Amino acid sequence: MKTKKLLNFILALITVISLLALPVCAVEELDGDSSSYIYDYWGNTVSTPVPYETEINVCIENLGNSTPSITDMASDSNNNIYIADSANNCIWQLNEKLELITSFENYIISGQQKPFNACEGCWAADGKLYVANTADANIVVLDINTKETLQIVNAPSNEEWSSTVDFVPIRLSTDKGGRIYCVSRNQTQGIVQFSKEGRFIGFLGALDVDPSAWDIFIRTFGTKKMKNESLQMIPTEFTNLYCNSEGMVYAITETVSDVEIKGAATGRNAKDAPVRLLNPLGNNILKNNGYFPLVGDIDFKLSGENSGASRFIDVAIGENGICSLLDRKRGKVFTYSADGDLLYIFGGLGAGIGSFEQPVSMVYIGNKLAVLDQASKEITLFKTTAFTEQVLGAYKAHEEGDFEKEEACWKALNQKFSGYDPAILGIGKALYNRGEYKASLEYFKLTNNKSYYSKAYKNLQAKFAEKYLVGVVIGAVLAVVGLFFGLKHLIRYVKTANNTVCKTLAFGIYTMTHPFDGFWDLKWENKGSVKGATFLLVSAFIIRIISERLTPYLFSSKNLSQTNTLISTCSLLIFFILWIVASWCLTTLFDGKGSMKDIYVYSCYALTPYVLFTLPILAMGHFLTLEMSALYSSLHLIIIVYCLFLLVAGTISVHQFTLGRTVLMLVASVLGIVLMMFLIILCSGLIQNIVDFITQIIKEITLRYS
Repeated sequence: MKTKKLLNFILALITVISLLALPVCAVEELDGDSSSYIYDYWGNTVSTPVPYETEINVCIENLGNSTPSITDMASDSNNNIYIADSANNCIWQLNEKLELITSFENYIISGQQKPFNACEGCWAADGKLYVANTADANIVVLDINTKETLQIVNAPSNEEWSSTVDFVPIRLSTDKGGRIYCVSRNQTQGIVQFSKEGRFIGFLGALDVDPSAWDIFIRTFGTKKMKNESLQMIPTEFTNLYCNSEGMVYAITETVSDVEIKGAATGRNAKDAPVRLLNPLGNNILKNNGYFPLVGDIDFKLSGENSGASRFIDVAIGENGICSLLDRKRGKVFTYSADGDLLYIFGGLGAGIGSFEQPVSMVYIGNKLAVLDQASKEITLFKTTAFTEQVLGAYKAHEEGDFEKEEACWKALNQKFSGYDPAILGIGKALYNRGEYKASLEYFKLTNNKSYYSKAYKNLQAKFAEKYLVGVVIGAVLAVVGLFFGLKHLIRYVKTANNTVCKTLAFGIYTMTHPFDGFWDLKWENKGSVKGATFLLVSAFIIRIISERLTPYLFSSKNLSQTNTLISTCSLLIFFILWIVASWCLTTLFDGKGSMKDIYVYSCYALTPYVLFTLPILAMGHFLTLEMSALYSSLHLIIIVYCLFLLVAGTISVHQFTLGRTVLMLVASVLGIVLMMFLIILCSGLIQNIVDFITQIIKEITLRYS
């Protein structure tokens, strides 16, 4: 009777847990144009209001007498725009209304006037215009107002130039000190640096190449012929650059493979991202505190139609460290904060206003954005919408230290555009900066910002401990003492009680602490039972579901709203059953002494550590911060490893195997499981084909005789 009640209780509990294990779908979207969007923490596309709208559109073809070939663009502090035209061998100067002011067509060298030769890049700063005079392999510095030639930076000498590739300047930038940074075509040693006086300094930020295991093997043990035939490990080259106000260089490359970018996006690892921020030592210091690294679109296919990752062709830095990246592949502009948070995306390929055919360059004019299209030979100036003004206003207030205004901007954004993650995160940060840690937790959790959540939670704990220090100490002492005596009393009760649950737990604890003696008694003294083993298996099943659904937020990596825990747990249960079948099938081959019942019983009793300790560790995890993640993971790993050890001990004791034979049987059992899974999948496919065939025959007969 008691057993029947226990089984009914277990079935009812499984039903409740199963309902809790089902995913809860919750989709939150903003009202906005579908072409403007961002990504949430789980990689889902969330639409946003349009961040920019077209103000002026001008065709560059109308400026000269011949067809232009526009390749690069720059702007200065007076909001003038400079466009490099390699076909007309000149630099066009436009004002902020995109009206032509003048053009720069030549320079003075050795007392003689010489025209530019296929100039592909330009840069403007401190009243100077820097021209990448590509075909003549030099850099020309002109006075913007007088057009006077101020400096000619020639290619480094052969003694200085260690590269086998000629110096061919195509893109330029300078820092406050007047140092010149240049991208040279096909140069793989890094960005070329010149001093203010035009002296070659060296290379900056050469991209590291990680050799594969096969490359290392060939270079270590291969023959001379194999080494010569192997591909050289050559660093990739940079495509474009931009030196910000702090003297750090944003550098982008297009030579990172789609597979590497996909790995960077899915693994949330910036190592293979195509964007870098280089300090004077050449180290990448780019902040990637957003959901994903700066890779552009993260939802893309590796093959097929419209496949491939975003390919950045230019980078522009606006006020307060706002970074915009121009994607030539899909014609989009991706804008990130200085911390790496994706703020908005707009644009697209096309011939209409607001779209681009072949974008090649982009600059900021205040908060406005100008984009150069090489195919249509047009320059388009975009002005900010009310949505973007609010976003940029919040970041400006933060830079000025006006946190109240910043919070007001974020709250207004969140109220008007509910679900915009940067606004929710901004509110959380504002509350955190004011010391309202408890209130900030909700906002950090909504945006899945575990770093800030952990910091706020840690400060909340410290604040609580400081306020109630005496009570915390007394409570901790009482908790330890109570836990000690409570466990002691519980263990004594479990050992003396005369019911199935307590007997099972008592013997499970004994096998856990005395594995070889315990499993010997289980087989040869009949101390274990199928009923007790089933109780442990069902308990492990339920605990697995509970732990999946109630994993501490800081240590959870699953989207519970889209996860069916019941299916994943049932998959483990099926694997467990296959293990028992495979182990029993191989027992006769290895002269094992145990039956299928014995294998089932000792396998279930091996789960005792998981049943006893998973929930206490789960409860403890809710009081830990990210700094303690290693401890939390280690405790779970210890449980799994100890369960496997008990499984090995059970196999040795029940089957009377040596350690070597036990390991061989375990390996063979795993291979047997793989074989059975393959046969199950194969049979399922055959049955499905047979059902489809019979269904088609019935339909054919029905249609023929109807």
